[in-house]
Amino acid sequence: MQPFLLAGLGAIQDDFQCDYTPSNFAGGCNSGNSWSFMAEAGAGILVPMGENISFRLDGRYRYDDNSGGYRNTSDFGDWLVTAGVYIPIGARSKPAPVTRTFELSADALFGFNKDTLSPTGVTTISNFARDLGDSSHYTNVRVAGHTDPIGSEAYNQDLSDRRANTVGNQLVTEGVPSDRITTIGYGESQLKVTEADCAGATSRAALIECFQPNRRVEVTVEGMQGE
Repeated sequence: MQPFLLAGLGAIQDDFQCDYTPSNFAGGCNSGNSWSFMAEAGAGILVPMGENISFRLDGRYRYDDNSGGYRNTSDFGDWLVTAGVYIPIGARSKPAPVTRTFELSADALFGFNKDTLSPTGVTTISNFARDLGDSSHYTNVRVAGHTDPIGSEAYNQDLSDRRANTVGNQLVTEGVPSDRITTIGYGESQLKVTEADCAGATSRAALIECFQPNRRVEVTVEGMQGE
């Protein structure tokens, strides 16, 4: 249900025919027609009945300044209540599909140097799949794994591949169609924090902490339908 307010200014044509007789009307009476100032304000509701049709109900007060001086009164006031259906003319434009990338911290999904989802990781992917909704809301899901530069380049490439596959498989478990998912590992090739940035780390623990932003899984969802 969608409530709304309405207000307007304009002109109204008063067309008045006087049937005055002394016994039924005191104070005089004029016949004729003229334009008068009009203002109105009110409120209403729209209740959707389908994709392109809604039920509409509104009430408003309409003021007429009675420029013609009919019925020997300074102005008119009317309360109006209307009900009907609202049908937009023309096709409703839909927002263009968009592509969005979501970054998930690998430290929140996996243990250090591991490719098996932790209980927290399973919950994170489950919530992510739930937020995606059914497959009509998107066209493709691309899962990319990234590591830090600790260890050999070959090992990091393999770890990123395995982590991307793990996340992709969990998404399938959560109901995302497997034919919509692609996975890829980038290893240490797309660092957000470089070795030069972490040159001041004085211990392995400090280095691991400094490199934390590099350990991530990026999920790119294509063809997302905007609201």
